[in-house]
Amino acid sequence: MIKLTLISIWIILSAILFLSVNIYALSQIIRINKRPKKPKPIVVANMEIAEMERIVQDKNSAIEALQNVIEALIAHRQIEPKKNGKTGKDAKRLLDIIFTMAGHKNMPIQLRDETLKRFGEANPSYANDFNRAMTKR
Repeated sequence: MIKLTLISIWIILSAILFLSVNIYALSQIIRINKRPKKPKPIVVANMEIAEMERIVQDKNSAIEALQNVIEALIAHRQIEPKKNGKTGKDAKRLLDIIFTMAGHKNMPIQLRDETLKRFGEANPSYANDFNRAMTKR
């Protein structure tokens, strides 16, 4: 009788230990799976300048296409600073794209001002030009 009681107590304690170990392991697996995943880096597609010019000059270009041009310009194009107060040939082409886009009929005023502000901060030698373009309506 005592043997039977000891065996049943041992079985109950073993079952409790087995369950507690499994519950702990399961909780650790759930905790690991709940960790936030690392965000994927946003990749901005590069665009040829001719393609940017085509989109900006098209009066029917959608706002999404204009935003793609803005992101491509910011991510992949560097406007060369003024030298002795003069703008270089490549810089003129990029500035022409930016200012044409700022005057586009589908460009909301808030997006235009935000874009010009971003370009002004990134290119201090042209900050006055971008500020002047923001004040024009």
